[in-house]
Amino acid sequence: MGHGARILIVEDDGSLHRLAQKRMKRLMDRDPQELLPAYAGKTVKIALVAIETEDRRPAAILDIHYILLRFDSRGMLDEKSMRRNMRMGSELIGTMLSEQSTPEVIDARYVSLR
Repeated sequence: MGHGARILIVEDDGSLHRLAQKRMKRLMDRDPQELLPAYAGKTVKIALVAIETEDRRPAAILDIHYILLRFDSRGMLDEKSMRRNMRMGSELIGTMLSEQSTPEVIDARYVSLR
């Protein structure tokens, strides 16, 4: 068994569209050739999903986290929003796939509410 991650765009109607990790990286790098014009001027919910795989196929969902990303008028990630959210998102992916966590992300599964 292995582990992996998926990035999904959550549409307003609840439907999901997978976003390739390479494409997300190009969006995060603000590659001027990588735009999502359908989301121009919008804030979009992104699901970061940690999965368990068998024979390279998804077998189980281990964890899901959501972030909101803002797109500018051309469909490019808003730089300020991107930096804030993607830093947290990348830290979450790391903690979803391993028991090691960073000091910036608190694993709420082990936090007492008393």
